[in-house]
Amino acid sequence: MRKELFLALGLLIVASTATAGSIYKCNTSEGVVFSQSPCAPDAVKLKSGKRKSARRSADGQNGASAGALDIQLFDEIGAQTAAVIVETIGQPAAKYTNDGTEHWLYPDAVKVSDDRRISPELLMQNGRHIQTTWIPEDVMTRSVQVARGLADWDQPDGTREKSFSVGDTVVMGKSKVQVVGKLGQPDAKRVFDGQEIWEYREVPFAATNPQTMTIYLTFNGDIVASSAGN
Repeated sequence: MRKELFLALGLLIVASTATAGSIYKCNTSEGVVFSQSPCAPDAVKLKSGKRKSARRSADGQNGASAGALDIQLFDEIGAQTAAVIVETIGQPAAKYTNDGTEHWLYPDAVKVSDDRRISPELLMQNGRHIQTTWIPEDVMTRSVQVARGLADWDQPDGTREKSFSVGDTVVMGKSKVQVVGKLGQPDAKRVFDGQEIWEYREVPFAATNPQTMTIYLTFNGDIVASSAGN
């Protein structure tokens, strides 16, 4: 069912600025899924949509910007890394991984195109941005709810100050209790392919080195199976 829910959610995110699209509601054992294609035998069409070409304003831009985040930043991302995107735009409200592609959802960034309010979704592969798609604001809101329900990622409340350095994060074979005792609680947790990943951000290289890294610990059950830095 988890795989089916990924597929259903994947269908939901395919809309772009050029597609209004129909919206369907499907009931699954994981909860309600909203999609732009029938995602289950009991799918109920909530509204019909027609394919439209994006209308441009007099200055050649797609509509007006109206959101908490700077819309222009999303048009300038290019092939930036995840770290650069988080630094310039901020953390997404939710994200999930499907078939090796991470989907980052930003409901607080809204612009108007063809009389529709739309929000950006960033597609990430191998730690870099590969594509930005724009989906209707109401669909984005539902997408965030569904993505959070997958429990693939916990949005961090912030990055706490670290009292340890990169050299202290060599914890292969340690249990979760031992890791917390040594490093404290992580800044974020997520689950991918059945493995739990803990993320420690802004870890200094050393007490005398101001540079920092993000450390990722992957668990096999209760034991650290691998660690990596970025």
